Amino acid sequence: MGKTPSKNTILYQRNERRNNNMNETLDKELGKTFSRLFEIRHSSDYDDFAYCDQSVPDQYTPKAKDFVNSVKNLIDED
Repeated sequence: MGKTPSKNTILYQRNERRNNNMNETLDKELGKTFSRLFEIRHSSDYDDFAYCDQSVPDQYTPKAKDFVNSVKNLIDED
C-alpha cells in the first residue's frame, strides 16, 4: 500500500496543474517569511539553547498572518 500524500502535497499538485508554475503562486517575501519562521521553530525544538525575546513575535506575527491569509485565498480560489 502506498503512502498517502500530505495536504500540502495535494495543494501543491492542484496548484501546479492549475498554474503550471508554482513559483508565481505566492509572493516571494511570504515564502521567505515562512522559511524564517520554520528556522526559528526548528531551532527552538532542536538546539540546545534557544532564546527568543518579545521582538521576534512582534516582528513576525503580522507577516505570519499575511502568509496564512494568502494561503487561504489560494485555497478559496479553487
